[in-house]
Amino acid sequence: MVRQQTAVRTGRLSCRKPNLQQVPAELGNIVCRSAFVPSSPDMCFFACDYSQNEVRILAHMSKDGALITLFQDKNEADIYKQMSSVITGKKLSEVTSKERSISKQVTLAILYGMGLAQVSKKLEVDKSRAQTFFNSFFARFRGVQRWINETKQFAKKNGYVCTISGRRRYLEDISSFDNAKKAQAERQAVNSVIQGSAADLMKMAMIKVRIIIK
Repeated sequence: MVRQQTAVRTGRLSCRKPNLQQVPAELGNIVCRSAFVPSSPDMCFFACDYSQNEVRILAHMSKDGALITLFQDKNEADIYKQMSSVITGKKLSEVTSKERSISKQVTLAILYGMGLAQVSKKLEVDKSRAQTFFNSFFARFRGVQRWINETKQFAKKNGYVCTISGRRRYLEDISSFDNAKKAQAERQAVNSVIQGSAADLMKMAMIKVRIIIK
């Protein structure tokens, strides 16, 4: 396996030959992941992950009060269901699986820099309907919209953005006269801060876990 530290510009780890980050649980009648076993009987595998890591980082970066409050809620309800409840004004028990799915897709679209065309395709709605979902989201989480605008302005002024640890990503097209390239760079600016910060925290956690179990 080849582990790559710098192949992904946001800083996420990647690997190839094979890509062990995308091993399917099952492939037909084959349980793929059962092929991986510890090298000796006295060893074991364990899995660690952050819960909604990137959405938490969005709450931290944007300082949006409504979004932060959801993570402080002690009822431990699904975050996307909570977000849908805030957006639609419904009680948690009344939020449908479809409404939760919409909330999740819109949030991920913001985090990953997806455009309206991609979101409308995923949600199987037209662009105007997809725009309505975005508008509803930003109407409830105004701090997120403000932070996105500030991040784009910072990128245009400085030519780069920073992750939570201070790591920079330079964006060559952020001031391009080509509107398509400029829009893409703006989406990359937002995505790089969120996904890059998630990568930073994950790598630091991996180092600490290794120290603990060594």
